[in-house]
Amino acid sequence: MRSVKRSAKRTVAEMRKEMVENGGVFLDWSNKIRLEALEKSGKNINAFKTISEKGFFIFETGCILPHPYYSKKGDDGPARFRGHKASANLFHSVKNLEISEGTNQDGWPMNKEISHLCHWYACMNPDHLVLEPRWKNWKRLYCFGCDCNLEPRCLAKFHPTTYWKDEKNWPKKVGYDDMKKLKSLLPSNIKILAKDHYYKEDLKANNRLIRLKRKRKHDKETKRKKKLKTN
Repeated sequence: MRSVKRSAKRTVAEMRKEMVENGGVFLDWSNKIRLEALEKSGKNINAFKTISEKGFFIFETGCILPHPYYSKKGDDGPARFRGHKASANLFHSVKNLEISEGTNQDGWPMNKEISHLCHWYACMNPDHLVLEPRWKNWKRLYCFGCDCNLEPRCLAKFHPTTYWKDEKNWPKKVGYDDMKKLKSLLPSNIKILAKDHYYKEDLKANNRLIRLKRKRKHDKETKRKKKLKTN
């Protein structure tokens, strides 16, 4: 799936279409947000909903990835928020966390961080994220089959960021064609929306965009004729 440049402005409908064509699904997180979210900040909820409405990729490992626009930073994605950060802020209260600076009596860094139990930096499944001291997060970098002996246990062996950048290394996607397996991989209280859930909304937005383009073209032509007539 191609990366998305900031300069390449695209509609929500186009992003949804791309997700479905590449095996993505649409999910309803409202029950989980209402029942389990620790952070009730409207800003965090809105950020998560903005990501959610574009769809997700679900993998047989249980990992959940948003549209590529929200998986990367810099030119390939918005620096304001990414999928896993939005999930951590909402479900693990990261922004309201009282960070304990410094080290413990053994000299280990105690700053609280979000760890990925699956070791996939882009995964935003809240069940794969855990809030823990930095020393534990660092120790997980040496996990090659959960031999790091930490609790909670790692869900997979460690892979560096460069490993996940190659889609050939990704686990198998699970989509609408295997609903039974898809349901078993999702966190609790998550509903699966129909593939055409946003069809009417996208059609309406597309028609509005067409009318806007026609109006701009008409205004441009009117301005040109007026200029010619003046000359």
